[in-house]
Amino acid sequence: MMLARAWRWRSSTSPSPLSSPLAPTTYLNLLANTHVGLGLNVETFTSNQFNIPVNVLLQGSLTFPLATPLPLDATLSLSTLLYKSCSKKDVACAAAFLPETNHLWSAVAKTFANISNFEQPRFQNSTPVITIQHINNLAGWNKPTVQFSIDGHDMAITCMVRRASFYLASSTASSAEIDSIAFCPQRKFDPNWICENQVATDAPSHAIQVSRGKASYLGVAPRHDIYMNPGFLATFTGGPLGAVRLGP
Repeated sequence: MMLARAWRWRSSTSPSPLSSPLAPTTYLNLLANTHVGLGLNVETFTSNQFNIPVNVLLQGSLTFPLATPLPLDATLSLSTLLYKSCSKKDVACAAAFLPETNHLWSAVAKTFANISNFEQPRFQNSTPVITIQHINNLAGWNKPTVQFSIDGHDMAITCMVRRASFYLASSTASSAEIDSIAFCPQRKFDPNWICENQVATDAPSHAIQVSRGKASYLGVAPRHDIYMNPGFLATFTGGPLGAVRLGP
């Protein structure tokens, strides 16, 4: 999986014992209820940490009862999240994109019900209300990330979207389809979540496609098969289509 981390520095103006009373020292490790924005940092599937551009940051949170019917919107795909671009500081553009984002991540949440032997079966029951927290940098080549959680449950599901080529193992590479896929492992619930999704290298990562409004489960593979393993042809199993090969 891709990793994403949001770095936050906090400061205090408490004077240092070695400083003059007239010149208080600022400490970056103490809280003064002030965030200093350092941007968004991520680790991608094939490279180490780098800074990603943020035109305008879209952060959203909604509660979604899993029993809620979700109408098909054929205009929406996960690629919508990946390629959406707003001008710098265009808050109105980000706000207008919120309903589509909510719909797409809700479609992913409902797809959990189709996963065989899922590590977190509570996310497959139609009774719970899921909290969906998501973030997107809206710069045209985005790193959309989400945390799904259930109130009182200590585990969550995090997902991040990447572009991938994939085809049925029973077919040939020439039949490969290229699309945007959400890769979703379980992770300890983070009450202060912003965009983090680092997990163990052997964590099962579930691949979910949403294309033209239709969500499909492609299967599961260990995280190390798809993260920091460029050129490796991973095999996803357990999906309704049979084994699926996924490349760069």
